[in-house]
Amino acid sequence: MLLLLTRSASLQAKDNIHFHGALTAQPCSIPADGVNVTLVFSDVINRDLYKNLRTPGKALALHLQNCDSSVARQVSVTLSGNEDSQLPGLLALSASSQAHGIAIGLEKPDGQNIPFNQPGASRLLTDGDNTLTLQAYIQAEPPAVAQKNIIPGTFSAVATVNFSYQ
Repeated sequence: MLLLLTRSASLQAKDNIHFHGALTAQPCSIPADGVNVTLVFSDVINRDLYKNLRTPGKALALHLQNCDSSVARQVSVTLSGNEDSQLPGLLALSASSQAHGIAIGLEKPDGQNIPFNQPGASRLLTDGDNTLTLQAYIQAEPPAVAQKNIIPGTFSAVATVNFSYQ
């Protein structure tokens, strides 16, 4: 008769797994359909840009939902992206764009310019849903106007929106 005795070689160590994190209260959420926003400009005629230097503003709305003003009372928006070399503060077109000699600008509904890559003014949050309304426009670059070489074609640009709460 053979008797095998085995000893469990389990090693126990106390407190050898640690968990860390941060639980935060977000003042607002972004609706699922507001995570990626696309603004399509209608056809822009280069002749109008030579005459007026820019297009009228086209409405762009940024939505925040379920805001709780007890968590934060104000929000400021920073829009970041590649700035146009001829029009600082305006958004440069993507490299894949066929059009050249133009940039994209943003402004408040009252016409006050909103430069890219700079924090915007704070605005008060109200409980519930909030909409931040902006206007986007296309502006001709001064050298392209002077040399009459705005190149027509399709264009695109990309920007990132950052909401800062106070």
